Amino acid sequence: MALGKWNNLHEALIKDWEENLVRTAISNGYDVIVDDTNLNLNTCERWKKVSIYLDCKIEFKFIATALDECIRRDKQRPDPVGENVIRKLYDKYLKL
Repeated sequence: MALGKWNNLHEALIKDWEENLVRTAISNGYDVIVDDTNLNLNTCERWKKVSIYLDCKIEFKFIATALDECIRRDKQRPDPVGENVIRKLYDKYLKL
């Protein structure tokens, strides 16, 4: 099954896969980094619960990148999300 473009059903499936992969890796002694652009409170809480269950340390790191730089980098991607999406994320998470 090809997943194609983003939608809610695909997102839920990918989150399940991601969590299972992280749990398996940590259970096998690996350190794990999850890179998540859309790191909202629900996602943070989910990862906190996983870390408690697996009795492992968790850290959240915020890496600030200028809006113009994000737009520039997106244009260089093979399948860009587009300036409108980048601006919406900026407005949601960074605009003061």
